[in-house]
Amino acid sequence: MAARALAWDPHWQNTPVALWFHGLRHAVLTVQVPYVSFARGLTHEWRAWFIVSRAEVAQALTLLRPLLSESRKAVRVGGGEDVPLHQAAYDWDRVVLDPDQMRLVRQDFESFLQREAWFKRHRLPFRRGYLFYGPPGNGKTSVIRVMATHPMISVHALDFSNEELGNETLTLLFQEASRCAPALVVFEDFDRLYGKTDMGDNRTKITLQHLLNCLDGLVEHEGVIVVATANDQTALDPAILRRPGRFDRTVPFRPPTADLRREYLRRLSRGSFDEQTLTRAVHETDGFSFAQLREGYILAGQFSFERADEAIRAGDLLEGIRVVRIDAQMVGSRLDGRGVGFGLSVSQTPGG
Repeated sequence: MAARALAWDPHWQNTPVALWFHGLRHAVLTVQVPYVSFARGLTHEWRAWFIVSRAEVAQALTLLRPLLSESRKAVRVGGGEDVPLHQAAYDWDRVVLDPDQMRLVRQDFESFLQREAWFKRHRLPFRRGYLFYGPPGNGKTSVIRVMATHPMISVHALDFSNEELGNETLTLLFQEASRCAPALVVFEDFDRLYGKTDMGDNRTKITLQHLLNCLDGLVEHEGVIVVATANDQTALDPAILRRPGRFDRTVPFRPPTADLRREYLRRLSRGSFDEQTLTRAVHETDGFSFAQLREGYILAGQFSFERADEAIRAGDLLEGIRVVRIDAQMVGSRLDGRGVGFGLSVSQTPGG
């Protein structure tokens, strides 16, 4: 009884402050209110809250970000601790996309967030689904990280490797995402979790049918955006793709073309290589993923560092590319020619 009284007995600490920002029609109110959690035993603390006009959330957060000491954006993981996601500016220049990808992802994503009233006026469910597929290292996770930095978005994911999680955890995840909408729900390596056969890595107790029920929105999840990734779209259980509307946009992420490789290397090097060097590097990297391009550039930097040279030379870049190609060929041989994927640390790269 004492705990319940504590939970429902809010009182003011210090004085609420109204902040008026140039460009906003309404004030931003900051207050200190008590926060009580029963998730891991009773915890009680004071937290700062901002009260903002719903129509001006994105603008207000953009203005407030430099003033806030918190520099990380939390990814909520069902059944576990919050995983910190380093907060960065919402900037699509951090990735390199072709025009079709830009239209299917960025333009659709931003249009969706701006058109809640339109969806409701036409009695359409205000939710969205994206499926990104393609070989590892070609930018799927990079794009998700950019989407996650949108100032209006909260991000939610589920640790499917935790075999203790069941259907109820997925239900709670979607409920929490709806409460914090607009929200991004991320499911990575979907084909390993719910492939056509049981030969993959799926040991989760979350059933395919319950997952489909959540995706279909048997319970309305207003403002929830689901993004799933798969290395091989054809390996997915047909039930996932059979029904229209589960994924509104299915976007391929293939190895970059010559033009995209050139642009990626130009951004990565901040324009330090001349066109002749870029042309040769593009030719030498035919078939490379963005991750392999980045690995070649990192090796080039290491060669420059070993010489105590301030600049990364053209020869360093070409040698780094050569080493990456040899390594890929060796690994490919050990895998009987099935190919190789490279991980991509998108938080440290301008694109891919």
